Amino acid sequence: MPVDTSPPRRRSPLPIPTESLLIAAIGAVLGGGAVALAARRGTIEALRGAEKVLAEAKRRADEAIEEGAIKGELEAQRLLREANRAAEARRRRLHRYKRRLFALRAAYRSALAELEVERAEAESRERSMDARERDRDRSEVELQEAIRDQREALGAIAGTGVEEARRQLKEGLREEVRAEAAWETRRQRELASQRAQEAARQVIVAAIERCAVERSAEHSVSVVPIADETMKGRVIGRDGRNIRAFESATGVDLLVDDQPDCLVLSAYDPVKREVARLALGALIENGRITPETIDRIVGSERDRLLEVMRAEAQRVISELEIGPVHPEIVALLGRLRFRTSYTQNVLYHSQEVALLTDHLAVEVGLSYPHELCRRAGLFHDIGKGIDRAGPHAGLGAEIARHHGEDELVVEAIAGHHDGGGTASPLVSLVSAADAISGSRPGARRQTVAHYVDRLTKLEEMGAGMSGVHRCYAVQAGREVRVLVHPQEVDDRQARILAGCLAGRISDEIRFPGEIKVTVIRETKAVTYAN
Repeated sequence: MPVDTSPPRRRSPLPIPTESLLIAAIGAVLGGGAVALAARRGTIEALRGAEKVLAEAKRRADEAIEEGAIKGELEAQRLLREANRAAEARRRRLHRYKRRLFALRAAYRSALAELEVERAEAESRERSMDARERDRDRSEVELQEAIRDQREALGAIAGTGVEEARRQLKEGLREEVRAEAAWETRRQRELASQRAQEAARQVIVAAIERCAVERSAEHSVSVVPIADETMKGRVIGRDGRNIRAFESATGVDLLVDDQPDCLVLSAYDPVKREVARLALGALIENGRITPETIDRIVGSERDRLLEVMRAEAQRVISELEIGPVHPEIVALLGRLRFRTSYTQNVLYHSQEVALLTDHLAVEVGLSYPHELCRRAGLFHDIGKGIDRAGPHAGLGAEIARHHGEDELVVEAIAGHHDGGGTASPLVSLVSAADAISGSRPGARRQTVAHYVDRLTKLEEMGAGMSGVHRCYAVQAGREVRVLVHPQEVDDRQARILAGCLAGRISDEIRFPGEIKVTVIRETKAVTYAN
């Protein structure tokens, strides 16, 4: 069969209806719109998601910033507290350094005072030795003159009768023996006085060396330090209501503008002043200063101070080992903790007197029990803790007798200033211990008025003696120099005048140490050459 090699015929396309084309076109348009709409919706959703992410990121960023600010504030507060604690520690160290400086200054002044006393005693001994040498030289001159006069008198009466010569010789020998006896009596009296003073000094020194009280006089001031000047405004309060409430509750004057960086408390009663000092310190530490807070804190500090005073009194009683003591006497002893006599703390002074009384009794050989001596010394000033008019010695003796103390203790309390009209040696021991504790260097300070009054009284006593021309108190009242009229007072009367004036001073004036009395009789011979 023959093969057809001709190319294949091309088929003609099928005819497409027009409606189909239109539908296809519409479908394509709708499909593209749907696709575009879907793409638009996806874009909107994407934008919304992005906005949510941004909002969440912003919220987290704000929270992180706020958390960082809180942490920073807490850290700043912590650093501020640490700085305040460091500043408070520095202030405390500075306060301790100041206290040590004041203690060193007080010790330095006490050492200077002791050196001054030793120097004065050395000068006094040197002057005494010079005076004795002058007396010896004068006695030798007088003796030579007397021998010469005697020889002249014997030569004058050589031509008289035997009886007359014998009478004159006896008269001369009688005067010479009388003078020698007076001189020997005076010498023995001075020697005995020196030996007695040396023995008494050794007894006192031994008693003081055995006294183990470590405290000296307290010179305290009621000053409360503050951190800055703004605290003064808070203490004063609005229209001054805080300071008025504080002064009314404590009975103490609060001085605000006297000194920088501190508040000063002024009151006559040391117990009230101490309560005010403690309360003011607590108020400053608390930070809330209102009239209600002031009343509450002042009351609590007052109660706490009473407990402190009672505990301090019990501690002193335990250290002295004197046995049980009535609670009312313990309370009176506690009140002495914040009372002073010429700036000397009365409680510690009483403790010192108790130990000195016991040691003096041992040194002089008295057989009093240790507990009895110490009770008498410790209780001798309890009358100063009683808020009642009257001499403290009598008030203290009344309290001691009321609470069953030994009669010897009561007598010692009543008579430790004037002897009490009793012969009990314990009274003298307590009086001596009281004088030793009050007159040792650095224990007390006298006011200017008291010092001037003592000098004035010394000069008036000397000027009131017969035959005195002028009288002067020198060396801070440790010596009285008396100038007499030489026509009215001879040498023998000058010695008598010195003894009488020294006796009056000892009887009428209370003073520490000793006072030297010097009577000066000066004779001048004046003539003129033409």
